[in-house]
This record gives sequence, C-alpha cells and structure tokens, in this order.
Amino acid sequence: MVCQHRNCLKPYTYGCTDDILGFLCTECRAEWLKEEYTHRTGTTGFTFQNTDYWKQANNYKREDGVFQLSSNRTQLEKKACKLLKPGDHIAWNRKYGYYHHAIVVFVDYLNKNCFWVISYTSGTEHTSENTEGKGRIIMKWINMEEENGDLFRVDYLPEVTEVNTVELVLARSYARLGETKYSLLFNNCETFATFGKTGVSECCHWRHALENVTNMLFMEITRLSANRMAYLLIREITNRAVKEANKGKLIVEVSEFLKMANISPSRIGQGITIIAITGLMIWKIYKIYSKRRDGHMSLNAFIETAMQTIIQGLGPAIGFGFDGEIIEKLISSAVPGMETYLKTTLGSVIGALSRMFIGYFTGNLLVPKISQRITKKLVRDDKRIKRFNEIAPGDHIIHYGWILHQSCHAIVVGIDIDNKSENLKIRVIKNTYKKGVIKDCLMVKYALRKNQNTTDTCNDHEHIEIIDPIYKVVYSDDEANTSDKVVIRAKEKLGQSCYSMFRFNCKDFALWCKCKQ
Repeated sequence: MVCQHRNCLKPYTYGCTDDILGFLCTECRAEWLKEEYTHRTGTTGFTFQNTDYWKQANNYKREDGVFQLSSNRTQLEKKACKLLKPGDHIAWNRKYGYYHHAIVVFVDYLNKNCFWVISYTSGTEHTSENTEGKGRIIMKWINMEEENGDLFRVDYLPEVTEVNTVELVLARSYARLGETKYSLLFNNCETFATFGKTGVSECCHWRHALENVTNMLFMEITRLSANRMAYLLIREITNRAVKEANKGKLIVEVSEFLKMANISPSRIGQGITIIAITGLMIWKIYKIYSKRRDGHMSLNAFIETAMQTIIQGLGPAIGFGFDGEIIEKLISSAVPGMETYLKTTLGSVIGALSRMFIGYFTGNLLVPKISQRITKKLVRDDKRIKRFNEIAPGDHIIHYGWILHQSCHAIVVGIDIDNKSENLKIRVIKNTYKKGVIKDCLMVKYALRKNQNTTDTCNDHEHIEIIDPIYKVVYSDDEANTSDKVVIRAKEKLGQSCYSMFRFNCKDFALWCKCKQ
C-alpha cells in the first residue's frame, strides 16, 4: 500500500519536460521520490512508468526554539537581488514581530530589484489571486524596494541542499500552487517554505512562541512553589521561636532577623524567580552565541537576537508577581465564592502571560530598530567563514593575532591549498605595529567533506570546510570598492610605516582599502 490517501498523490514535475521527480500526498505531506532525491532509500515504494519511487525518510535537524527565524541566515539589502537565485528561501521581518516567508522561483537580473516568488498568503492579504479571502499559495511578482521590512535569506547546510536540489525545491513549490489549506499555526507561509527546501514542514515562529509560553508557566510555577515553601518555613521558624523564647536558642535570633529585614514569603519567591529568569537568559544567550561561533549568525544578527532574548526575558520580571495579586483581587470581587488557591493560581497565570506578551512585542517592535542604530554607528557586521568558496581576494577578514591582539584585520590577496601541510595558505596584506604594512601568510586548517549522495570525498571549493576561526567583514555594494581595486590599494601601502594605534591601525587600514570614501 502506497498511502492511505492514494487518490491525493500529486506529481512533482520541473520545467517543460514530462519527467516526474516524485509524488506528494496532499493530505499527509508524505513524499515518494526518485532514488537520487532521497536522503536514504525508504522502506516502502512503488513503480510508475518503469521508474521506482521511494518514500522520503527525512533526517532534517529542526531549529532550536530560541530562534524566531532560522539562525543560519543572511540579511540582504534592498538592491541585493543579484545574491538571490531560484530555489532560495527568503523571509521579510514584518511589523508586530512576525516573518513572511517565500520561495524564489525566478530572478530578473536585468531589473536588479525584481523577482518572482511562490508563497502562502493569509486570508487577510488581498491580492488579485486571492479574492475569496482564504489563505492560498500563489505566485507573486516582487519589487524589493516596495516590500516592507528587512529581507533575509535563510541558508541551509550543504548536506541539505545536495539532496534537496533546486529542481526538487521548485517542483515541490509549483506542485502546491493553488492550495487553500492555510492554518496560522500548522500550515502557514513558513511551513510551506521549509517544506519546499527540506521536505519537512517546520515553523520556527511557532516553536519560539511555544517555548516562551512554556518557560513563562514554569517560572510562575517556580515562584508560587517558592512562595509556599517560604511561607511554611517562616511559619515553622516563628512557631518554634515562640516556644523556645526563654531558652536563648538560635531559632529566636533567626526569627528576629526575619522580622527586622521584613522578609516575606512573596519576596523570597520573587528572588528565586529573578535567579531562575537570569539563568534561563544566560543559557539562551549561550545557545545563540554557539550559532555565532559556528558561523551560522553574523555579528549584527547575534546582537539583535541577544537583545530580543534579554527584553523578552525581562518581561516576566516586570511586576514580580504584583500584577498576579492585582488580578487575584479583581477575580475575588467578580467571583466571591472561588477558592483562594484557584484565585491565586489563575491570577498568577494571567499575569504571567500578560508580562510575556509585553516582553515579546517590546522585543520584536523596538529591538530591531535599536540594534540597527547601534550596529550601524558602532559595529561593522562580520560572519565566520566556513567554506573555501566564501573567501576571495579583496575580502576584509579578521583572524586571531595573539593574546593582546586577538582581532587582527587584513586584506586577502590570494588563496592557495598546501597539500603537504594540509592547510590553506591565505596570503594577506595588513598594517602592523613593528613593520608597518607587510605581506603575510595565514596557515589555516581545512577538511574535505564527503558528498551525501556518494561515498566520495568532494574536492571542489564548496566542500572544503575551514576549521580555524576566520571572519569576513560584510560590506554593501554601495560603500565597497571592487575586489581588484581593494587589492591595488593594499599593495600601494606595502612597505610604509603608517601605523597608529588610534588613527590608523590594522582595522583602519582594511577599512581604507575596502571603502570608497
């Protein structure tokens, strides 16, 4: 048996040919693909027109709930249409803290700002193709300058893109055109885009919101439990102090201290909650930093995501439970007969959720604008280089110098593979304190990654992974010189002793080479 919804199978076709890449069950989202498109041969399959199709056994690693958008992403400028290609997964950061996702199907490279996408529209979005007010998958012409919000390209690892080729991604997207099964939580624009890229319907936004609610409820339960335990402890101490008042016991001194310090059960619960929230924020920021360290996130994306995490984490701390007490009193006046513990629990939960939404929307509405202002004036964006094809002559890179100069800036002028030492030789020009502007050679460790479809080791540049941490500074086309001009400007300074720690250090030299002004 192929599928319990046999009559719902829809073929995947690509281009003008009749070649069928696979079949999709429109009900359960199961796939049967030709063997070259499967991650590994499934346990079930069927034959159609003398071709075997196997059920997709997908091992795609889902994103962590810390991230509202995939951590492996690249922010694009309004005029960066040339960086897009058919099959790309893109997303716009809209107002009120949500992202709209789409799959690119055609890029007009002559008109640098326009391309075609396939995406899921909600029932509230009015288009000529969506006149019934229902969510529908449509193909839409996009002008980047007319779209609202920052544009991001979601990047996928080679082990995902090798199997999910461009033709398969586009075939999946075209096969679902006209679908009207929109669901805000389980079948939206993001699940459509991730399914097209990976064969798995994934929604980071939903996982992110669910994790926030779960953490909030856990924190509130922790606070209530701490309040109760503190109340019982203080009551026991007080009772024993009364009984042993004449014996001069230590318990009496503890009781007097609690009275003098005005320590109540609610204050103890608030303190424990603050400690728990702080620990949770530190844990989340560490997970975000690990993505930055592994090359998935740029510096600016890390700063923005970390700031959002802090703001959203401060939301639960607002009020420290006093809002729950206020809501409890309102419930008491509205429902006089309700049990005390029910009023306390209900008031705490409603107060916790209200604080969570305050932190959530504050983080999503204010943080992007604040972080952009900070990063544009104080920080230049950079991202770790993971593969050989991500670095080229004319790039401004940052590498480890020594313990007192850990961020050394340089301009790349050439790259070679040293087969003897199994290192990459990155030839650079940089400005140094002792010798001025000099040529240098960085020996960087690399590894050859195996192709997912075969057991052979790939020797092309795309599959050479750089192990040592090297970061590339990001420039826009409008502000940066061409690669050739950058190299020429760097060579012009060779041999000059022009180093100044505050006016013209290694970073200033690299900026002078890269920037037009």
